[in-house]
Amino acid sequence: MEKSLALINTDSFSSYIAEINRISLLTPEKETELAQHYKKHQDVKTAHRLVTANLRFVVRIAGEYRGYRMRMMDLVQEGN
Repeated sequence: MEKSLALINTDSFSSYIAEINRISLLTPEKETELAQHYKKHQDVKTAHRLVTANLRFVVRIAGEYRGYRMRMMDLVQEGN
């Protein structure tokens, strides 16, 4: 049972990585523009764009904590 749960978690995490890799990254200029737009208009779509464009960054930072005996998926979920 443990092994099958590990496979499910690995497959889920792989799917998540594949999904976030399809999201376009923002240039620093575009990120600044969107942040200013959000600050002025409180637009939910703009906030969503800013957050989703930075999900890979969350994964990268989570990877720096792997040595603390925590599952990568748990670290990413906490970061999100």
